[in-house]
Amino acid sequence: MFPTKNTFSPTAVMSPEEYNKTLMQCWKMLQAGRRVSIHRSLIQITGNDIKTAAFLSQLLYWLRVGTEVEQRDGWIFKSIQQTEYETGLTKTEQRKCKDDLKKLGFIQTGFFGQGRNLAFKINIDAICKAVCAQFGVQNMSQITLEDWRKQELDFFRIYFSDSVVYHMSLVQMTGDIYIAIMLSDILRNCAKNGSETSKLFKRQRLFSTATMLEWENRTFITRTTQNRARKFLKHHGLIVEAHYLRNARIFTHPDGLLLMQLLKQRVRLPKLSQSVKPHAAHPEMQQQSLLPQSTFSENCGNIAKPATPQVLNPASSGLASAESCNSLIYKKPTVFSITTTTNSHEQSEHSENGHNDVVVVVDKCLNQEQQARAFVAVGKFSDLVFPPNIHHEDKSSVLKIFNQYLPNADLETYQQILDETGAGGKNIKNPLSYIVGITKNAAKGEFEPTRAKQYRRQRENTERNRANYEKSLRPKFNEEKNCLQTAEESRAALREYLKKGTVGSKQ
Repeated sequence: MFPTKNTFSPTAVMSPEEYNKTLMQCWKMLQAGRRVSIHRSLIQITGNDIKTAAFLSQLLYWLRVGTEVEQRDGWIFKSIQQTEYETGLTKTEQRKCKDDLKKLGFIQTGFFGQGRNLAFKINIDAICKAVCAQFGVQNMSQITLEDWRKQELDFFRIYFSDSVVYHMSLVQMTGDIYIAIMLSDILRNCAKNGSETSKLFKRQRLFSTATMLEWENRTFITRTTQNRARKFLKHHGLIVEAHYLRNARIFTHPDGLLLMQLLKQRVRLPKLSQSVKPHAAHPEMQQQSLLPQSTFSENCGNIAKPATPQVLNPASSGLASAESCNSLIYKKPTVFSITTTTNSHEQSEHSENGHNDVVVVVDKCLNQEQQARAFVAVGKFSDLVFPPNIHHEDKSSVLKIFNQYLPNADLETYQQILDETGAGGKNIKNPLSYIVGITKNAAKGEFEPTRAKQYRRQRENTERNRANYEKSLRPKFNEEKNCLQTAEESRAALREYLKKGTVGSKQ
């Protein structure tokens, strides 16, 4: 039984305190099992190859703690099955690691005994010289096997103490070292802030947050592999991720309860096929905010309450009816925070009642992506022209920013802010944050558009040229009349041809 269906999860209705205690219990269970440490210095000298560094780190571990290594002159007997059990590396992966390490001159291989047992000998001196070259340190004197086993030199404490750690039970569950490293890193960051004496422990769910660059610096896993690992974890419901205001930082909630169940049952999760798309395993949990309720209940502005869905609040013990600003600005929300999904009849009633709220007209039959692309704002924002560097999913958030920080401005001011943002183009990495800043300045009377006028002239000229081009493509004749004439001429030609055929046959 695999948790790949979009079903309700018990984790979604847990209070923050229950969720955090379950997660800490899961972390203690993992810590009690076997762990593999990969020295960061070895990852760097092997060309950021995590698996090769893991293979070498495990050999160095047995070189230090092995009982008969000195009697064998540094040779370590280790079979393929033993290495796979200890590191999770398959036979094919081990073969590649051995070839790479032999090319670098870090190991030697040999077969000894009656059964030709596989053995390795590590060149400690070559490894230490490569580390010195990598970090620009003066070369160490000859390093011996005894020096490595005693670990008394400061060189070892400085360059062989920091490690990337993963749990073997997670490798056995996921079948992938990279996924196990990422999941171990997520759980470690959650547990780091999991103090039960903290006030937030009862109010806020534990989470791990990092950008993809920070993740790469911490784990040496490339972005492509990160996306594949996160896709796998989200598909099986092991994590839930959130992005706020299209920020590069990713907030991750692991499901400790599901993890413990899978670990106890020793389940091996199936790999994803290329056609399978990741889905949110627990939609109730996915909409939760990462902040205490007292923090996000302020400054929400004049926001129209959507009818659905009910958002689970992590600061309460159950499903809360109040919806937070942050949870509604989730990357792909079901409804936008300042909009209501309505039809034209409801829209006209809204106007007659004198409401000045923003209304977005969206067809209910469309899916979420189509609804975002079918964005049509009416009311006081109906004539705004959005620049291309504002994502279609962020347009409602822009209106929310206007409605919150600058509710009484005229349409010209709003358009100047949008044109100023459009003039920045790709140089503006986060358009929403940029709009928040200049909108606040406009509210204080400090906004002075520098590039908006020029951008507006360019935009109007582009629109005018496009309209003229489309006008030039229109036919200068009546298409319907022309089609009728063509059909009549064809029928006349056919009748003439038939007459000639009839006369020829009579003769």
